[in-house]
Amino acid sequence: MSFAAAGNWSGFGVGSSGVQWAAGGEDTYITGLVIPALSRLVTNPYGGSPIYSPSTVISGGSAAVNGLTYTQVIQKAVDSFTYYQSGPATGNRYGGWRYFAGNNDSDMSTTQWPVISYLFAGQVPGVTPPPAITNTALQSWLAAVQNPVTGGVDYQPGAGIINATHAGGFLLSNYFAGGGGDAAKALAWLNSNWIVGPGGDWYGNEGQPYAMWAVYKALETLYGTTGAGPITNLHPQGSNLLDSGATWNWWEDYCQYLVDSQNTNGSWNGYDYWTGALAEGWYINILNATQTGPGPGPGTVPEPSTMLLLGSGLIGLLGYARKRRRQ
Repeated sequence: MSFAAAGNWSGFGVGSSGVQWAAGGEDTYITGLVIPALSRLVTNPYGGSPIYSPSTVISGGSAAVNGLTYTQVIQKAVDSFTYYQSGPATGNRYGGWRYFAGNNDSDMSTTQWPVISYLFAGQVPGVTPPPAITNTALQSWLAAVQNPVTGGVDYQPGAGIINATHAGGFLLSNYFAGGGGDAAKALAWLNSNWIVGPGGDWYGNEGQPYAMWAVYKALETLYGTTGAGPITNLHPQGSNLLDSGATWNWWEDYCQYLVDSQNTNGSWNGYDYWTGALAEGWYINILNATQTGPGPGPGTVPEPSTMLLLGSGLIGLLGYARKRRRQ
């Protein structure tokens, strides 16, 4: 669980040792799921009691965390992200993240996971945010990975893999970093490409669990789930209405799709790599309006347990029967 790797920001008080969760060379993705889960174990800024105190000392686990408090473990994991953010020597990959510590490369899909972790961990008492240079560097990456004409967001500069997943990750990262690239253009691209079903491995919107959750966490944080919202190019409301009196917006559109596509046993088929527990965890997050972090979006009513279920690998429907979020 522990790691020690050569990093790029050794002058910022972040040491070369930290805490990571690793498997299959995709440490950034996995740790990006674990940190939100741990954060929700010890704090719930939206009401209700957390399971543990941030000062609870861990025992009976890995030697990397035994004797540490939850706050200390979360801090070490966050610091590890800060430490191996791609540095200036990586050229147009500067400021992002890729699969594992010391990778010294960046892609837009992976970059969203440290950002999500920063947002969740930032709500845990005693956890300090990354230094300002982290945001400045991230802004540089966001500018490099966006097509300046179309507003679409690529996997890497010039890769030609522009899709909704990257647009969602870009918008949330732009919000966290306080700039970088053109958020208005990215949003306009997303609006024009909203009604696109899955295709290939990474393309499409509704029916592509990874894309839907990437877009969801950005729009929920930036705009909330009530009111007209920023997306106008929506699917027709259809006949199986969740709430005929609600303003038809991007989130209602997502919820309608998920209700209509749910299997009789409560599961969803998912798509490509994202089936089973991954699809169900992300879809439940969307339906229950799980809040990613503090954002200006109005009218958000979070459901605190589902991110914990996702990160802990304990995903289940828990009696969920087409229940829409309370307005």
